[in-house]
Amino acid sequence: MQTSTPLYPPPPSPFVYPPPSVFHVHYQLPTQPEQPVTTDRNKNLSSSPPPRRYRANYTPSQLRALEDVFAEKHYVNKEERYRLSLEVGVTDKQVKMWFQNRRTKMKKERSLMH
Repeated sequence: MQTSTPLYPPPPSPFVYPPPSVFHVHYQLPTQPEQPVTTDRNKNLSSSPPPRRYRANYTPSQLRALEDVFAEKHYVNKEERYRLSLEVGVTDKQVKMWFQNRRTKMKKERSLMH
């Protein structure tokens, strides 16, 4: 069996491409961005403010325990802070902040006395 050449040319392609001049005009890349670039400074300007932070209200027994430790030493290390947080029933971060605020209060009281 012999292979023969087709008698008819293949059908035309269904895709018709525009002339080069039209093609370049339609698909020209923009020279400048259409929207301004956002930075951290102007990001989320219209969004709502973040929710307010929770303020810890300590019970009298919690305050007594914290004040007792503060009377012995004004600074506690991580292990002492962790143990105290379990004993008092607050987070490690709350104990840390309480000591920081208490030291500030002590310094303020001392400066008012002198």
